[in-house]
Amino acid sequence: VEGVAGILEAYKNAFKSGIAMSKPTNICQVINRAGKVAKSHLASAKESGDQQYSILCIFTNGNVHNVDATIEALNGVQEDPLSIVVVGVGPGDFGGMQFLNEYQPSGGGASRVQFVEMNSLKAQKGALADETLKGIPDQLVGYFVSKNMPPNAPVEADEIVIEPYKEEDEEEKPDKKNEMIEKVKEQGMRQLMRQGKRMLDKQKRKIFGRGGRGRRPLSGQQMFDKLVDKQMNKLTKLISK
Repeated sequence: VEGVAGILEAYKNAFKSGIAMSKPTNICQVINRAGKVAKSHLASAKESGDQQYSILCIFTNGNVHNVDATIEALNGVQEDPLSIVVVGVGPGDFGGMQFLNEYQPSGGGASRVQFVEMNSLKAQKGALADETLKGIPDQLVGYFVSKNMPPNAPVEADEIVIEPYKEEDEEEKPDKKNEMIEKVKEQGMRQLMRQGKRMLDKQKRKIFGRGGRGRRPLSGQQMFDKLVDKQMNKLTKLISK
């Protein structure tokens, strides 16, 4: 599913199937299943040179029925790329869930599971999100470090990437340049829009800021023409190489 709306829709559909909430509370099966899914997703991602890490969030209105079995399930997924957050909801007593925050993996290493009680945090705006997510970054980094898997190189989504141009036969040269021109035009549009926004902000500062007294701001058309000229100059230099 995608996003909060997808989660809520899946939750509603689950109850349409006739499922009924009941006791005892047993989270072992979902932990085991989540570990297998997380491992599978990472393996698939590695095939394409990517990385993937999973987070399992469990909502419960009561204490788990079998603590020993839950600890065994947690030990079983300790080597999987998975963080587990258990959230207690409702007015119940969750004293029997505190063992999750004291859990230490049998094979050593840091725990990647935590329990959070919703009622104790709901009076503070944003506290529930902070408490449930604050440990995830360190857990993610700790897992990949333990597996000797350094992060992939950062990707600049807004960067214009132009492949090196190799001058070949004169007959092929115009086609190569045309392809490069189209690529620059396509990839440069977002950068052009960003520069336009920065220039507009600059014009606003000239009008309202301390350094803008006595200066006449550019019109929207003037700003656009100036940006286009700048991009065309870059393109001309590229083509002339």
